[in-house]
Amino acid sequence: MTRRRKQTVDYFPHICKHAKTMFILEQRYGNDGYAFWFKLLELLGTSEGHFIDCNDLSTREYLQSVTRTDANICTEILNLLSNLQAIDTQLWETSCIIWSDNFVKGLSDVYRNRRVENPIKPPIYTQESASNGITTPRNPQSKVKESKVKESNNPLTPLKGGDAIFDIFWKAYPKKIGKGAALKKWEGLKRTGKLPPVDTVLSAIENQKTWEQWQKDEGQFIPNPATWLNQGRWDDEPPEGGKPEWMRQLSQS
Repeated sequence: MTRRRKQTVDYFPHICKHAKTMFILEQRYGNDGYAFWFKLLELLGTSEGHFIDCNDLSTREYLQSVTRTDANICTEILNLLSNLQAIDTQLWETSCIIWSDNFVKGLSDVYRNRRVENPIKPPIYTQESASNGITTPRNPQSKVKESKVKESNNPLTPLKGGDAIFDIFWKAYPKKIGKGAALKKWEGLKRTGKLPPVDTVLSAIENQKTWEQWQKDEGQFIPNPATWLNQGRWDDEPPEGGKPEWMRQLSQS
């Protein structure tokens, strides 16, 4: 009998130029967000099949210990990663499983050298599949009742509703007025495909915080967040007088 080849790795590519996932994590959680992401990737790399089943109590506690987070923060970050599609949204929301397609695709050379195919995405587990006697990689039939944890008792159960990306915008925006109106406008832009990438929004806010009209009179002239979104103010260019000193010097050189 041929011995089954392992589906773990001792290393993975560490890309030097980060995309929006890292930008958003650092914007919201600082260096803790950076550390969480790469510790999570390390765990995915050393986990058989490159997925993490958060229905298992010891696995949840180990994840929290390794990432140095409590259950609430750990869940919050995983929900954010799901919203960003850095981890598989459907698997996380329906089965509490952490899986990253991009991570596994990045290991293609490793498995090519082993002359085997990449590990495949685990199937979605539901109670119906258990009752039909279907066995999944993470839920062997003999252990279904042990591994399936009720949502009410699972501190890592994905949060339902809300918009984690909007929460990042709201936290970054300096004027906290009319959150409901802002959320309604945000959802409208998102639904119609007019919402720009979140890093564009956050960069615009950080730039505009330095403008004179945003700083004078204790922020009196900062637009309400709903107005800012409604008018597409992420495209604003600073007036000459509102440019930071370094920008004015650059334009004069």
